[in-house]
Amino acid sequence: KTYLKKNKIDFIINLINSLNYKKVITLNKNLNNALNGLNIKILFVSSSLIYGNKLKSASEKSKLKPFNSYTKSKVKLEKMIKITNLNYKIIRLSNVYDDKLDKKGLFKNIKDCLQNKTHYISFNDINIYRNFIHIYDVCNLFEKIVTEYEKINKNVINIGAENIKLGRIIDMYRKKFNIKILVRLNKNKKYDPSIKVDNKFIKNRFNFKRIISLKKTINKLEL
Repeated sequence: KTYLKKNKIDFIINLINSLNYKKVITLNKNLNNALNGLNIKILFVSSSLIYGNKLKSASEKSKLKPFNSYTKSKVKLEKMIKITNLNYKIIRLSNVYDDKLDKKGLFKNIKDCLQNKTHYISFNDINIYRNFIHIYDVCNLFEKIVTEYEKINKNVINIGAENIKLGRIIDMYRKKFNIKILVRLNKNKKYDPSIKVDNKFIKNRFNFKRIISLKKTINKLEL
């Protein structure tokens, strides 16, 4: 609190995360307490995954269906900040990628397969959807939110760009590199919901049109 006052901090973007559930709750509780009574705006970064299984695109008003420790912690943290008197906005962020496409998870697994580090890609279900957005678009939208913060009469905002089926992403890589990518479905499937995200608010409020698509990013990728 002393540091925040001394340095006249105006904004905090809260990206706190931890695999330890108790630790992440404590960290956020301490931060919220430190901010109490200060005129500081806070953007708490949550996740679009908390919507759980959705046949239709989830809006900010959709019912939440957390399904693992990560999504449950994000829902808990959202509830914690909502009961404070802080000047906050919750950003439900979709899957972020950059030009390298080597982020741990789906993209790294595909890259490892293309570089013959692995023989196949494992999936629970290739027909599920996820929403993806390039880091440049994320930064662009965060800048707009910070700049127009007081004019935005909404406390929860979805930030995403494209609802894409996982199987289609595999096809994009196959076409780009003209190579066969083997897919193996896991026998012991974990619950892995299909999640589509509605981005109408950012499109209408900021006239947002994505700068970069996942397909274009894959097409300019070099191994």
